[in-house]
Amino acid sequence: MTIFSTGTQVLAVLLAYLIGSICFGVIIANRRGINLRERGSGNIGGTNVWRVIGKREGILTVGGDMLKGTVAVLLARWLGASSFWLALAAFAAIVGHNFPLYYRFKGGKGVATTFGVLLGYMPAVGVTSLMVWLVAARLSRISSVGALTMGGLLPVLTYLLEKDAMRVGFSVALSVMLLVRHKENIQRLLRRKELKC
Repeated sequence: MTIFSTGTQVLAVLLAYLIGSICFGVIIANRRGINLRERGSGNIGGTNVWRVIGKREGILTVGGDMLKGTVAVLLARWLGASSFWLALAAFAAIVGHNFPLYYRFKGGKGVATTFGVLLGYMPAVGVTSLMVWLVAARLSRISSVGALTMGGLLPVLTYLLEKDAMRVGFSVALSVMLLVRHKENIQRLLRRKELKC
């Protein structure tokens, strides 16, 4: 691999992180003069935007956060990222949402961005994971239950649909990140104080 091609791979990861750092919930809330950190669950994701501002804004937030994940992966692929660097760029987009450069590294939980990344990186896994989340969230009426169920099953789904060791490892990393970012939700679920959708 030449220095030029290595530089391009690194650029793909950096751009993925910067794209991931665009938090649509914060942008939408700021236009309304609302600080999401002080309202609802305090999260900047679509569920809290839905609760605090409204359904349309919540949907726009989820759509934007998903889209940036897909765009980051497609851009990395367009730049010619190898399989390893593509996985790294996909992960960087989610890290960007969770720890955004533009908002002092205080981001969200990365669920919508994870879906967007999966749709761009492993479409079959992305669609299946989204269906798992929808079913679990609908049955429980709790968004975090959907995310935790999806996160727990993600490595299994990847193994069944992809049968690729690196992609399974990637899914394990995503699963761990989702579980860690939902630590407070898990505590509220155990106390039966988690907010319903």
